[in-house]
Amino acid sequence: PEITDELVKVLRRRLDEATLDIITVMLVRNCKLTPADVEFIQPPGAPPTEVVQFTISNCCLPWLHAVAYYLRQNLLIFLHTPKYTDSNVEHHFR
Repeated sequence: PEITDELVKVLRRRLDEATLDIITVMLVRNCKLTPADVEFIQPPGAPPTEVVQFTISNCCLPWLHAVAYYLRQNLLIFLHTPKYTDSNVEHHFR
């Protein structure tokens, strides 16, 4: 039974990776994501796979809003803003 369980886990992981690759292509082509797509990528209640924390010097605190704006502007160059089939924000990424 352990070999069967491990095989199922490996196959599930490979299928998930293939599905994620297809969804990534959809995002690049500006296709709209369904609530099921969002739930697959970001399961409800699941912890994030990665957390990125930035530290800035105290001397930058007066310009924190400007730093945040600059960071957001530059991240949008590299990140795709998804489009959704459902306008309900409960079915969007958090």
